[in-house]
Amino acid sequence: MSEKFRNVFLQPLMIGHVVLLTTWLLILAFLAHFQFTIPWQTGLVAWAAGWSAWTLAEYLFNRYLLHLPGSKNQILNSVIEFHLQHHNDPDNIQFIFVHPLLIGASVLPVMVGSITAAGGAGLLVTSGFLFGYLWFILVHTLEHHYRAPAIPWLKDLWENHYLHHKFSEHAAYGVSTSLWDRLFRSLPPKQIFMAVDPVNMKAATSYKVVEVNDKLTEKIFLDLPASIYPEDKNWIPPIQSEIRNIFNPMVNPYTTHGSAKRWILVDQWGAAWGRIAAFVDFQKMLQDGQWMGGIGFFECKADKSAAFLLFDTAVGWLVEYFNVTAVEGPINFGENDKYWGLLIDGFKRPSYGMNYNPPSYRGFFEEYGFQIQYRQITNRLDLHKPLPDRLRRIGERVTSNPNYSFRSFRKSKTGGFINDFLTVYNEAWSSFTNFHPMTKAGV
Repeated sequence: MSEKFRNVFLQPLMIGHVVLLTTWLLILAFLAHFQFTIPWQTGLVAWAAGWSAWTLAEYLFNRYLLHLPGSKNQILNSVIEFHLQHHNDPDNIQFIFVHPLLIGASVLPVMVGSITAAGGAGLLVTSGFLFGYLWFILVHTLEHHYRAPAIPWLKDLWENHYLHHKFSEHAAYGVSTSLWDRLFRSLPPKQIFMAVDPVNMKAATSYKVVEVNDKLTEKIFLDLPASIYPEDKNWIPPIQSEIRNIFNPMVNPYTTHGSAKRWILVDQWGAAWGRIAAFVDFQKMLQDGQWMGGIGFFECKADKSAAFLLFDTAVGWLVEYFNVTAVEGPINFGENDKYWGLLIDGFKRPSYGMNYNPPSYRGFFEEYGFQIQYRQITNRLDLHKPLPDRLRRIGERVTSNPNYSFRSFRKSKTGGFINDFLTVYNEAWSSFTNFHPMTKAGV
């Protein structure tokens, strides 16, 4: 018998819970069968219903009660604090269980309600409910102290619970089953995992940078932002195919006169924590007497050491392979009409192609050594509100000016519209340093 097993499963608190729960569910099953002579088919259905009721209660408790910010009610607050202790010290057996008050407050209504509704079969419903709690205890203990098993559905539980502790306490609420998380769509994206095999839930102490060089790592690169902004109502997911095509030599013309590379950052369990891209445009490298490289598409959990490792990797590649003497970012590997800049104020829903990020990113960039090169302002117009009189008058003046004409886009005259667009675009950006006019080949 291993020392870990003795330390985990042979503690008095664990043995007491297992013995007490097993005794009660057997007594209830015995009474239902011999006192009320419940047929085994009916009993099995009732018992399964009780187990299912526990899994739903487990999900609801975790989602709507145990992660509340606190309560003035001392009894309720003690339950919340008990669970908070579990998140602060997840390997402590004492906090693996559900608070006794919560168990008592859930078992009694189940017993009374099921017996009132189904007579003797209600005893088996209660027995199934208690078995669900017993299964919860065993699975929850294993999730925190043993490696994820090879059995797919069990491994899925380990990964979900790891997500709950490490990435968002407001996701992956199910411990003994993922059924309700899937039904109510409260699972975070699982693609952020490469090879999750957590032994415990302690904070990550080491990271590994992985180059994006296949479909799996590319999918993780594209999906990762969803794990950064699960509760941010202002974040709007970018179009993944558009991000993918930026690094596709068959689509992005900048790859003919430049180079790019992408990385993801994973912890010792294989869970992705961040991403970054670095690129160089040979036609624009020389800026103000410096050889310039660029970084972009940076996303990272709120961990400065993780962010700095991503910066080190991207900057190191630019210095080693292209001898750059300066790096700017966040920028795009292409025209500067999209995915350019770092948001430092006005954290509202972004317009199409505009970068959005948490406020913490500014600290990462500035502490690493980046400085503000220029400020870019994005104007937002709420179409639900009428235009200010000033803008309306300007519009009327422009539309009535015989020197201007307005035409709707026509597919049959695409070439002419593209020429007009290039004229406006190139003249608008012509004052920027090292600006290269866009051509039809780049549209």
